[in-house]
Amino acid sequence: MGGTEKSAGRRGPIRLGRTALSVFASSVLNLVLSFGSSIFLTRTLGVEGRGEFAIFSASFGILSLLLGFGLDAALRYYVATDGVPRGRILTFLIFFALVVGAFLAGTVHLNDRLFTNEVFLPHSKQTLTFEVVLAGVVAANTFHSSIASVFAGTRSFKILNFAAVGFAVLSLTAYGGLYWLQEANVASIASEEVFITYLILVLFNAAVLGGLAYRTLGVRPSLGLLDRGLLRNMLRYGGVAYAANIVQFLNYRMDIWIVQYFAGSAALGLYSLAANLGMMLWILPRSTSTVLLPAMAAGDRGASFEQAARLGRLVLVASAAAAVPAALLAGQWIGLFYGEDFVGAAKAFAILLVGCVPFSLCVVQAGALAAVNQQRVNLTASGVGLLVTIVLDLSLIPRFGITGAAIASAASYVVTTAVVAIAFSRIGSVPLRATFLLQRGDLRYVTDGVKILLR
Repeated sequence: MGGTEKSAGRRGPIRLGRTALSVFASSVLNLVLSFGSSIFLTRTLGVEGRGEFAIFSASFGILSLLLGFGLDAALRYYVATDGVPRGRILTFLIFFALVVGAFLAGTVHLNDRLFTNEVFLPHSKQTLTFEVVLAGVVAANTFHSSIASVFAGTRSFKILNFAAVGFAVLSLTAYGGLYWLQEANVASIASEEVFITYLILVLFNAAVLGGLAYRTLGVRPSLGLLDRGLLRNMLRYGGVAYAANIVQFLNYRMDIWIVQYFAGSAALGLYSLAANLGMMLWILPRSTSTVLLPAMAAGDRGASFEQAARLGRLVLVASAAAAVPAALLAGQWIGLFYGEDFVGAAKAFAILLVGCVPFSLCVVQAGALAAVNQQRVNLTASGVGLLVTIVLDLSLIPRFGITGAAIASAASYVVTTAVVAIAFSRIGSVPLRATFLLQRGDLRYVTDGVKILLR
């Protein structure tokens, strides 16, 4: 009996690592496809158009967070702990997304008519058509992120991965088609067509994921909405995650608006490419966190702070191994894939990696802290990082342009990671050095996990 329990105890961490590895494998495929989409999109838009799309992307990103009210984080946690009746989720989420879309369309329209700013859309896109496009993207993102959280809470990662890869293939095909139309002189493609294409893609993606949830998870339309007491608890949990996510989003997106203000759309086009490429490094830690959070919340065997620390260490080493050659050869491969007009993004990209590498550790540890309802730590760390971002952005961008923006973001990521790592060590009773330095047995853990996965 004791031998059986010991064997099960060993299998728990391996099973968690194997699941994280399988999610990562599909995420790598998704990354390759998204990288291809990024190339087609960037070459189609050019430097100025890329800057306009960066404003659009930052707008729907922050608005999706603001108007989501932390619902996705609450769903992930409460579904993992079997606290939400799935039969009442679908109608509630559809209604919520429609309300969000209608409210945002009115708000953006009023802003564009009364004020002269680019908070929501670039000046050239402040028309009724693109106000509706922006509202539609945010509504679709809100619904999609909520349904994806239900899948994550039930740990139905295979379906979630399949849907993500399918969306990446569809996006690659769509943007590749736009690029071909432009290069073949069949049609003139500008940012307008890209914005509308993006809306169609996210609406389709949200509808497909909703249909899959209906077929596989028992998510059903219902006349009854969620219980008020449950909603209060979800809002209480999600409220802290909501604030932390908004602050963290601003932490790594505030510089978009500041670069636009001080340096213009062309510089923003270069910087947005550098920033997006740097954030691709977080695919492994995000995959790991996606698996770790519901497992720890549900109290799975092997899902402990020690296990989270091990996964964080391995993610940090893998991120550093990928970042070094990417930074050293940035000028060559960015010019090769994106064109010579974008070689100016290479220096900013290399600087950003100085912060993106340690931040990969932060992503894993923040997920573990959220799983044990310690999200206030993440909020505090994000707030400190945002303060560093704003102060350094305003000091460096006017003088050094996108290089200054990259320095500011890298410093912010390092500070945020330090705050989270110290709290993770204290709350999880894990020695601080064990949160980032490889320990005995880590290599064997990886090889055992790969062997099991290959079987």
